Amino acid sequence: TAANPFKPFHERQDHSRFLASNDDDPEMILFIPFTEAVSIKSICISGSSGDGTHPKTVKLFTNREDIDFSNANELPAQQKLDLVEDDMANIDYPLQVRKFQGVSSVTLFIEDSYGGDETKIYYIGLKGESKKWRHGVVECVYEARPQPADHKVKDTIGSTSLI
Repeated sequence: TAANPFKPFHERQDHSRFLASNDDDPEMILFIPFTEAVSIKSICISGSSGDGTHPKTVKLFTNREDIDFSNANELPAQQKLDLVEDDMANIDYPLQVRKFQGVSSVTLFIEDSYGGDETKIYYIGLKGESKKWRHGVVECVYEARPQPADHKVKDTIGSTSLI
């Protein structure tokens, strides 16, 4: 089921909107791109308590756009989190700051849930700061070989001459 678990902080306990995996598979992949480079300090992931659908294990990858279900289990993550059931979105999981600096995207791989068959996520919150610079192609003009016609020098008194 597609819904947005990214809500304003004051709506974090609203359980009317949630993201759910397929009924028979708890695995989920969420790709989170940023418009600017960021440093992420902590993450909060809230699910349903008591019915077994709360996410249990999450792997976080940074700056990778190639994560899919065929390689997510084998690739080393920047950090792996073992979540506690938290339906009120009160637990922030601190991240290893040095691994989450200058990040342009984060991919979350939800490996399993407490019940095993389905995963529901009510809220995802990231805490950190923007670096105020963007990744992208630098536009520049350069000369591979100087062209004298492009660099005209006015005749001046005392200029050098060939002998």
